[in-house]
Formats: sequence, structure tokens, C-alpha cells
Amino acid sequence: MDNIAQIMYETIWVSTPEFIRIAFAGMAGGFLGAYVNDRLTRKRDKDSGVTTEKLVLVPLIKELIVTTKNCAHLLGDARAMIWPKLHISVSRFQVRLEERKSDMRPFNTAWETLNGTTRDECPTQQPNTSDEVYAKQKKLLLSRLEAFKKAVQDS
Repeated sequence: MDNIAQIMYETIWVSTPEFIRIAFAGMAGGFLGAYVNDRLTRKRDKDSGVTTEKLVLVPLIKELIVTTKNCAHLLGDARAMIWPKLHISVSRFQVRLEERKSDMRPFNTAWETLNGTTRDECPTQQPNTSDEVYAKQKKLLLSRLEAFKKAVQDS
């Protein structure tokens, strides 16, 4: 019995400073692991939020593109119908995208160009408006919408 107790004492016994060092090393490892886990979880949540907002925004843009392509003469009205829904989705997407500064610039540029489309650039066709002018206006709006859709998909 003395041999077993002596073997256990010599094998398991640790000095107090060594025990403190081991305990602090274990705590430091635990804190480091928790910190890394937290950072990765936050990044995954942000990426998930951006992806979720893309799933809402891209169909709206596609709807506006289809409406613009199929619109015979009510280009201004088509723009006015979908623009409010687009503004809300863009605002939410911008909030999610704020952390990614590199993705923010192309997106903002495309949005400002699209949003800056004036009523003169895509009006409701009047009887005296030529088909050439109307086609040019339609092409301008479609190019801006396509550029905006690409900026959203790339961010």
C-alpha cells in the first residue's frame, strides 16, 4: 500500500507555482478560444445579413428591369411604382454592408447614379415624344439598373 501511495504522490504531485502556471495557461487558452469563436461568429452573422438582404434586393431590381423592358410608354410610371420598395431595401442593405468598406464604394456609386435618375431622363412618354428619344431613355435606365444589380451581386 505504501508503494502505491508513494508512486501516486511522486507522479501527481505538482508544486504550487507550477500549478498556478498551468491554471493560468488553461485560462488564457480558454479566453483565446472564446475570443476567436466570438469574432468568427460575428463575421458569419454579418455575412449572413448581407446575403439575406441580397436575396430581397436582387429580385426587386430584376422586377424593375422587366417592368422597364416591357413598358410600352409609361417609363416614368414604372419607375415611380417600384422606387419606394427599392429605397427601403437599399437602406437595409447599406446598413448591413457598412462593415465592408471595399464593397461599399462601388455599391454607393451605382446607387447614386441610379437614384439620381431625374424625371427628365426617364419621363412618361408624351404623344409628341419620338420613338428614338424614348428608346434612348429606356436604354439609359436599363443600363443603370443593370449596373446597380451587378454592384449588389458583387458586394
